[in-house]
Amino acid sequence: MKIKINVKNYFKYNIKIKNIYINYRIDFFLKKNFIYLTKKKIKILIENNFILINKNYIKYKYRIKKKDILEVKIPKLILNNNTRNQKNNVLFSDKDILMVNKLTGIPIHPDNNYSTFTLSDFLSFEFKKLPIIKNYEYRSGVVHRIDKNTSGLLIITKNKKSTINLLKKFKKYFINKTYYAIIWNNAIKKEGKISINIKKYKKNFTYYKVIKNFKYTSLLECILKTGKTHQIRTHLKYTGNTVFNDKRYYGNKIINIINLKRYKFYIKNCFNIISRQALHAKNLNFFHPINKKYMSFNSEIPEDFKKIIKKLNKFIKIK
Repeated sequence: MKIKINVKNYFKYNIKIKNIYINYRIDFFLKKNFIYLTKKKIKILIENNFILINKNYIKYKYRIKKKDILEVKIPKLILNNNTRNQKNNVLFSDKDILMVNKLTGIPIHPDNNYSTFTLSDFLSFEFKKLPIIKNYEYRSGVVHRIDKNTSGLLIITKNKKSTINLLKKFKKYFINKTYYAIIWNNAIKKEGKISINIKKYKKNFTYYKVIKNFKYTSLLECILKTGKTHQIRTHLKYTGNTVFNDKRYYGNKIINIINLKRYKFYIKNCFNIISRQALHAKNLNFFHPINKKYMSFNSEIPEDFKKIIKKLNKFIKIK
């Protein structure tokens, strides 16, 4: 039974298919290049004539030929709820920039490991003419990044001038970024500075302050003076205070604490509440790239963060 869709609100792609894809089945090609589309959704699009080759309708198992030109129309309604949810998390927008509160679980750019909706997909659908500048490692208006499973604030640019301005500011560390992290508490001081080299980068500084101590874990405020990949996660791992449930840096392992057996089940429940690294990009402060107005944005901590803090507050009352 065919599922019919009849909409006018869609995003359109025209693609001259490369020779390396000759003899590929069209559904395989689409799944490889539009990784947020499931096989079922691809089939629906083909059956409803939203997928054309050389302006002709095709069948699901069509094989690509030399010089084929593909036309793809993807209705917004065929995407999952991440589109709607992410749209509700646009905090600010003018003609130059956009401020987004990125949801956890959404990668910024497509990757072979992510068969899911990305922030770039959302930006492409909602803001079709975002700048792309070849001289920079930069796509879809994204001038900085946070990890797939880190939630929080991102600046998106809407034109070339804003892009170049903010990229330079990020490079010179003129953008103030504050994160909240829940960590394994391994005799960490109330506040301090972490400075270690990350790969080829020599000067990396993270300033931190303990907001709340939960006996064996703590809620931390981290202020970045530099911004390297995984900087907070790497710095905290180096000090022995790994981000809670950070699987990459072994924060999903229960540390050797007193009366481990007594608390083991409790902590496993905490892992289930926040099933990703407990890291959130909470504040961003900067001068607007065009009108030079000082801008300050604050992101409310997400629900999984709130729940884990409530749970850990109960944890410290256990004798």
